[in-house]
Amino acid sequence: MALIREGKLDSPPGQSARDLVRIQLRSGGDQAQALEALDDIATALVGLAYEAMDKGFSALAGRYLSRAERVLDSHSGQSQVQQEIRKARDAIRQPRPSSQPPPAPVQPKQAPWLVFPDLAPQSTQGSLRRFLRI
Repeated sequence: MALIREGKLDSPPGQSARDLVRIQLRSGGDQAQALEALDDIATALVGLAYEAMDKGFSALAGRYLSRAERVLDSHSGQSQVQQEIRKARDAIRQPRPSSQPPPAPVQPKQAPWLVFPDLAPQSTQGSLRRFLRI
């Protein structure tokens, strides 16, 4: 279906693939073909949810899955797409491993003369004079 390839899965209202399939179902068209088209629409939305999860956008992924469930709300029974939606929801709930290494431990600040011993002041008064040019 061209609207699926164009990304018009369930919006805009009245011009989406989902709405056209529902019109076909109400008009008594080929039921099997219409239900397959609904599965295709929901599958595309699940694919978008996985893409969002891969980018770390779990809230967006959840919205895509909710939209997929709304597309399938007229279905009765258990379809493979509904199982995929449940699997994706479980994946959202699981903590994802971080791709970044843990931050390095914080080192206490050291005085510059401890790092560079040759800069160690001989006396506090002498070092202040050298910097302030008194």
